[in-house]
Amino acid sequence: MNTEFLEEDGTLVFVYNADTGWRQAFWDTLHKYMRPDTYGCNLCKLTHGPIGPRESWRAFLQAVDRPVHFLHRDEYRELQAEKDLEAVALPAVLEVRSGHLRILLSARELNAVKRLEDLVDVLRERLA
Repeated sequence: MNTEFLEEDGTLVFVYNADTGWRQAFWDTLHKYMRPDTYGCNLCKLTHGPIGPRESWRAFLQAVDRPVHFLHRDEYRELQAEKDLEAVALPAVLEVRSGHLRILLSARELNAVKRLEDLVDVLRERLA
């Protein structure tokens, strides 16, 4: 796994509570819309529509003025094993500081957010 993103302080790492792959994405999309109350990734639910990232999410990411990296659950587990990182409840937003990942927004906090606008507001506040 390419871990160069761990070398740049301030990089934001968004970790989804979903695995990679088109089959997984298909089933996740169905689950998200058929049974949203039981879907396990609020980060996905808030930031993505049925065909990709929401426009307001894209606009936020372009304006954030920091490097941004995205990982799925299986990728984070691989990185965790490779770099001997602590386990983190997912989904989560992490920030690179001195080569380490620190929690910027925990799973508990992320799962409490109900609207994309609120997620963006919380992230802007913590990044200020």
